[in-house]
Amino acid sequence: MAKVKSIGFAGRPYGHVPGHTYLDVEVFRAGRGYCLLIVWGSAQGGDYDQEHGREEYARLSLDAVREAALEAHIGAGEAEVRRYIETACARAEEER
Repeated sequence: MAKVKSIGFAGRPYGHVPGHTYLDVEVFRAGRGYCLLIVWGSAQGGDYDQEHGREEYARLSLDAVREAALEAHIGAGEAEVRRYIETACARAEEER
């Protein structure tokens, strides 16, 4: 099994504060490849978050992961998701 290491993260400010919604984008290195995970939901309080959905993109290169995730989120209403994908990938590039 490949070792997985988180190397880039971006998310909605105050997203995990009770009464708010969260949107987290995280980049992982797994062996020789990369994985991007998008998770969204609502913070319920008491250390409990209710997850509403998640998407995962896995590719060999970081650029390929970014491209696949951005293609999936092309709609104009998804500008926030695209911004977080770019931020998380940029942070991952700094850690490479």
